[in-house]
Amino acid sequence: MALRIAAHEAEGRGFVIRVRRPREPKDFDTRCRSEGKRWLKANASRLDKQPRDFWSQFEPELRRAFKCRCGWLAMWIARGQVDHYLSKHHPDPTVRKQQRALAYEWRNLRYADGEVNNRKRNRDAEILDPHEVRDVWFQLNNALELEVTTACPKSKRAKAAFTIEHLGLDRGTAVMRLRQSFLARYEEEIANGMDADAALKVLERDAPLVAAYVRSSS
Repeated sequence: MALRIAAHEAEGRGFVIRVRRPREPKDFDTRCRSEGKRWLKANASRLDKQPRDFWSQFEPELRRAFKCRCGWLAMWIARGQVDHYLSKHHPDPTVRKQQRALAYEWRNLRYADGEVNNRKRNRDAEILDPHEVRDVWFQLNNALELEVTTACPKSKRAKAAFTIEHLGLDRGTAVMRLRQSFLARYEEEIANGMDADAALKVLERDAPLVAAYVRSSS
């Protein structure tokens, strides 16, 4: 994929896509980490065995922490999944053994759309972490396609480009339809008499990159 770097649009600065690291739920240690450690100890020699799921019960807390948005799409989704940023089933046995314990660590969990999660699979650190992305590293062009901006550090641009391509964030059918639907909803709300600033705040909450596009196009 050719790396296209777009000039950063200052108007988008107020629209937040960065996800700050959320505080660990109070009962996570008891209900997930401790249970997971017991499972890992009992199955220490079974690297081929799928770790038992003690993490999905915390999907509601993770969803709230990510403001109901997929960490990579940066848009509201009706239903998401608990993703392990560093995979629990890495193809390299040595890496898999090291990372299995992270299946039960809050710091390794991300909120993701199901299709994005399936695409990501075990590419792990090749993919930008939503927690490391800053608000102005990406923007939408006039065709609503995602681009890396000049605000993205040069050391991160190749990784950013791979993330966009591998996860289908640039112009994939599903992601384009989602962006278009949020833009259409915003325009419909304005047409129906909703205050423009109020409509933009709703768009900023649900699809901040689309909101930045609207702001820069005004």
